[in-house]
Amino acid sequence: MAPVPLASTGLSSAPIEDSHDRHSDPISSHAAAAAITQSGTRAIQKDATLKAVRQWPGCTSYELAEKVGGGLASRYMLARRLPELAKDRLVDRLGLRHCRITGHLATTWYPVPQQMGFSA
Repeated sequence: MAPVPLASTGLSSAPIEDSHDRHSDPISSHAAAAAITQSGTRAIQKDATLKAVRQWPGCTSYELAEKVGGGLASRYMLARRLPELAKDRLVDRLGLRHCRITGHLATTWYPVPQQMGFSA
């Protein structure tokens, strides 16, 4: 299939301003970021990710994906939403350890204390 000319898509070649993508990302990534935000998919995914971290604190993204199911697709979604939740101060990266699934050194994720019902 031939690429669709940008002009026929109605999209501008200027980057879409979205704090969830990088300025250097291609226009298709900017469009995808805007679409999942506008559709509500990002919010749904962030909510599901936060619930998983609350239920299983201290897991890596691979371990969380194994617990919630969905295979690699789930792991990639979690790996994208976890840093967004950290930026929102809803989860923290609290150390590295060897992932039980991959054996590689990986970040572990925890809900921030107020998200667990504790006061700081």
